[in-house]
Amino acid sequence: MNQSGRKANRLINETSPYLLQHAYNPVDWYPWCEEAFAFAKEQDRPVILSIGYSTCHWCHVMERESFENNDVASFMNEHFVCIKLDREERPDLDHIYMDAVQAMTGQGGWPLNVFLTPDRKPFYGGTYFPPVSYAGRPSWMEVLRHILKLYISKKSIIREQTEKLLQHLNQMNQLKGTGSFLDLDDDYFHRTYNIIKQHFDRENGGYGSAPKFPSTYTTQFLLLYHHTYDSKDALDHALLTIKAMLRGGIYDQIRGGLCRYATDDGWLVPHFEKMLYDNANFVKVLCELYKHTGDSEILSGIKQTTDFILSEFQSSNGMFYAAFDADSEGIEGKYYCWTSEELKQLLGDDYNWFADYYQITETGNWEHTNILCRKQSPDQFALSINLKQEEFLSKLQEVHSKLITTAQHRIKPGLDYKHIVSWNAMMIDALVQVSSILDDEKVMNRSRVAYDRLISSVFNDDRLFHQVSKDKIQHDALLDDYAFLIRASISLYAHTGMAGYLQQAQKLTNLTIANFWNRDQGVFQYAHMNKQDVLIDKLEIFDNVIASGNSVMLDNLIVLNRVDQNRTMQDCIDQLISKSVALCGSYPTSFSNWLCIFLRLFKHKGEIVLTGTQAITRINVLSKRVSPEYLILPLTDENTPGSLFKSRLDRQKDFLYYLCHQNTCSLPSSDWEGLLYKLRN
Repeated sequence: MNQSGRKANRLINETSPYLLQHAYNPVDWYPWCEEAFAFAKEQDRPVILSIGYSTCHWCHVMERESFENNDVASFMNEHFVCIKLDREERPDLDHIYMDAVQAMTGQGGWPLNVFLTPDRKPFYGGTYFPPVSYAGRPSWMEVLRHILKLYISKKSIIREQTEKLLQHLNQMNQLKGTGSFLDLDDDYFHRTYNIIKQHFDRENGGYGSAPKFPSTYTTQFLLLYHHTYDSKDALDHALLTIKAMLRGGIYDQIRGGLCRYATDDGWLVPHFEKMLYDNANFVKVLCELYKHTGDSEILSGIKQTTDFILSEFQSSNGMFYAAFDADSEGIEGKYYCWTSEELKQLLGDDYNWFADYYQITETGNWEHTNILCRKQSPDQFALSINLKQEEFLSKLQEVHSKLITTAQHRIKPGLDYKHIVSWNAMMIDALVQVSSILDDEKVMNRSRVAYDRLISSVFNDDRLFHQVSKDKIQHDALLDDYAFLIRASISLYAHTGMAGYLQQAQKLTNLTIANFWNRDQGVFQYAHMNKQDVLIDKLEIFDNVIASGNSVMLDNLIVLNRVDQNRTMQDCIDQLISKSVALCGSYPTSFSNWLCIFLRLFKHKGEIVLTGTQAITRINVLSKRVSPEYLILPLTDENTPGSLFKSRLDRQKDFLYYLCHQNTCSLPSSDWEGLLYKLRN
């Protein structure tokens, strides 16, 4: 029992912070396991599969209202077998059951509550259910009674419905797209851009209406489109979008770091949880936008967000945590918001300008408190109050420090301490880009430490695991884990020249093809082909808040195949393009990362291989430029694999470069200015 005298259930032996949050519920929860389904079969009971994650606000609400209620728990325990699942531990299962609920109800989200037969097949589901029915939404107890009556009296109908639903899910999982590289032309990209353009929010930035997600892959495509076709409109909207987020409540104005999404059109009111993957994507798009604009406000955002990531998200073991909760003390956003009275007492004479800069009001802008946001850049505001920019930034930093110190006396939001491989790899890749923009060797070293610890922790005997939690490796890796880890390996190689990173990328790629390539469908499946407890070999091709593993793998394969041409890789590339090119053209907002890859592929002019004692220094210079038409690679390590590099290593000269295309390279040149001119033009 815990200190309040409550008895622990089976979840007490788990390592997931989400499952441990429910370990003292009176509900007799099982984790996802064979034992639970065997018991359901033995007792002929329906299964409640309740899916969520540790930083989910509405998951906390439903727990307090229903799962901690003794009467509700007693009914659940008597008539159902109850399973709790952390969606971040098993996203392969979450995807399948989310598809099922969306097919049945037209809605999805978390908490996800699905009713299954004892053989794991879904027959009813929904998201949050309140304790008392309202606005046409049934209460949780009403749902439980209805499902129990249905299960007892109409098993044959349930069996029929589950089979029809599985047939539907399997049909949804078939990819019928056809096409090829030849379908890519300038008109293709102009059409896709114009479709995206229809979704521009030209007042507030972003795409569509509330709730608003960062959509960083779409913004990356705008930047690439601007570079390729000199579209001022695309660049302007990218800049509007990112600055609106940097100035809004979705961004933590004091500490840095991006929240998961905004509940309003103007980016003011966030869902306060902070996810590792969102911040990786955000800092990466900030770097790309800075290359295009040199904007000082964007640079400040890169620095502040990076400082937040390294101080708050990176653990003492070098790897990165998964997320921070939206709630503290049971209240969403409490840790981040301020009343005007609190600020007056704390800031004294600095209150007036601070309130003006961060839009503070007496009544508050949300729930009688203030979410900090701003309308101007620091230099614009400094000018408006007749201060030099340096003087204003110094005052701002001093006040920020006061607020951070004061907030340390508050209870911090909960930390999801899992180390998820794909999210860690995304952050490693992002920090490599940051180190280049900032010329910061310390950031590069932190990313390398994270990579080394991650590989040593989760990659054993050619088997990759999905996560580390409380020093325990768990669950076989999914496609995303392989894809983003390969991407991080390539990124580290490209910026350090160390052959081991490239060798690791090649090894992981071979394993991905062997264990995930679905020959019938011509794409990679989401879960390992030997996975036994999934109903469907799910295919994930849509770019959501995280790019699809298939689009990331296409990018990886293109790079590695240019380094060392391989027939198997080329076949995978051709089939991935064939399956996706038409879909991307029709639904570009759902395929933004694919579009970036297609545009780079369409405009590719060759590979630039740099060697010599100054090769890495020169690559760091080139990486600050926008040059997507070329793949820029270092050759400084004699163990570097690949036919592109054979016999071209030079340890004597300061600098040489080769321009290569289709595995044929020009004579070496030491004309640095000529290379810069080539990239500029």
